[in-house]
Amino acid sequence: MSFFKLFSHIYIEEDVANHKNTKSILSRFKDAEKIYIKHYKDIFNRKNQSYSLQKESKKLILAKKREPFIYEGSDLIQDFGFSKYLYTPTMMNCIYDCDYCILQGMYGSANILFFVNVEEYFSSLKSLENSKAHLSISYDTDLLAFEKIFGICRLWIKEISKYPNIDLEIRSKSANFEAIADMKPLENVVLSWTIMPQVISSKVERNTPSVIKREEQIIRALKLGWRVRICIDPLIYVEGFEKIYGDYIDSFFEKIGEQKIEDVALGVFRINSDFLKKMKKRDIRNELLFYPYDVRDKVATYEDSLKKRMLDFTIEKLTKYIPKNRIFLSKN
Repeated sequence: MSFFKLFSHIYIEEDVANHKNTKSILSRFKDAEKIYIKHYKDIFNRKNQSYSLQKESKKLILAKKREPFIYEGSDLIQDFGFSKYLYTPTMMNCIYDCDYCILQGMYGSANILFFVNVEEYFSSLKSLENSKAHLSISYDTDLLAFEKIFGICRLWIKEISKYPNIDLEIRSKSANFEAIADMKPLENVVLSWTIMPQVISSKVERNTPSVIKREEQIIRALKLGWRVRICIDPLIYVEGFEKIYGDYIDSFFEKIGEQKIEDVALGVFRINSDFLKKMKKRDIRNELLFYPYDVRDKVATYEDSLKKRMLDFTIEKLTKYIPKNRIFLSKN
């Protein structure tokens, strides 16, 4: 997929019109129509948008992020053993179109929102310099997929080298590792790829690179000395679940051979129940959304016995290849 052909229109906040990152991005989209606006919310948050139509023709919004820059992580994601689990939204929304993606329920717009004032994000890290923390920079998006346009992962890696106590995670489904492959791996940076059996990915992960291509990126990163995490998350129940996931896990670890995965993020499909309601209204053909999930404490997921079966099987399979204490589950 060529992202340079995607954005026919680019909305630009007047406050960042002359920012160096704005100019750099616009230089890559010379044919796009530029529309200057007062505030990104006038476009991104406006009412009665057609999410489904926007998905077919995404626009780009360049804006300035106001404080806060760093947020507490959700119980729906793994903490990897850190008491302080944080995320920071440099970009909102994703170029990919996965059936299970919570972003479809979080936002009224499918357009891509990018905050160009990354220097202010970096300044906010000073508040964490005496804390041991895990920081995800791609919780609301897939930054690595856009690296050739924004170059933001490269900037984050350079900046985080000043803060060895902060563990930085870059999570992705992209096949774009080559964009940062020339950089020196850092002890406090982990590259994290979401993977699943291709037979399931083909049904629920539209427009993403194939699982095989992601595996190629993982192997390349490992050979170059990067810390690599795999995210088998979400586990999605299908007929023949044990056979499909069991064969896939065996195949994956056979491919990476003696190279060591840092750890595994594991979780069944789960989502805020309010987000799920919105997603059902927008995509009535999405079979995954209409499974009869249990709802407890505003979280929709599989009923307890099925959830336990899925997790127990997958953990048992993974522990053939990786210690159990390096398999991390979400709290919900």
